Amino acid sequence: MTTEFSAEELKVIEKIEKLLALASSSNEHEAKLAAEKAAELLTIYNLTVEQVNVSKEKYLTQDCMERLKSDVKDKYIGSILEKYFFIRIIYHRHFNRDIDTRTTIFQMIGTKTNLKIATFVLSFLNRKFPELFEEYREANMAPGNARQSYYLGLHHGLCEQLEQAKTRAESHTGLMVVKDAALDKYIDDKINPRSASDSSMSNVDRDAITAGKQDGKALKIGRGLESNSVATERGRLLK
Repeated sequence: MTTEFSAEELKVIEKIEKLLALASSSNEHEAKLAAEKAAELLTIYNLTVEQVNVSKEKYLTQDCMERLKSDVKDKYIGSILEKYFFIRIIYHRHFNRDIDTRTTIFQMIGTKTNLKIATFVLSFLNRKFPELFEEYREANMAPGNARQSYYLGLHHGLCEQLEQAKTRAESHTGLMVVKDAALDKYIDDKINPRSASDSSMSNVDRDAITAGKQDGKALKIGRGLESNSVATERGRLLK
């Protein structure tokens, strides 16, 4: 599928990329403002796209990861991408002939712009989730099985931060952020995805959840990302 973007939409993409790159600045204040402005522009832009009556052909499908087995962080990162970055994720079982075994392929579906930005965020969070947990574990001598609890807290903290950014954007613009209902209908009509299994947690570590939530509220999505990250990190991740 292909889609065309107006000159105004392409300018928005370019500006968001520059802000994400600026969010890696060593200047904490500058980085914070850049990350917040990027989130605000993303929200405003999606409101504009939602109001435009275009065909379903605007949606693209992109393979983003391939796993031998599910990673505990995948469901939390996927939830953040779907809730705040206007894409949907589906999961396909696949027989990989190169390694002679079945794997799970994760695909993102959305507009070209949203896929590009979601790829930035996916790469960033795939690095930061394990990195932050290792920092927490070393600092607190926490057991390895606290990982899922910590990731749950990290997810809650990030969602709280992104929800606040959405509220600020709505306050500044006077507009309300809404889901892309056309994307949901497109997926339901054309793709009929199978959701990945989501097992319940057997061991809950309340300290790890609390620490993860605090770290998630402080983590600025975009920090450490370069403007060329999409080109260099779009390939599948096999673990």
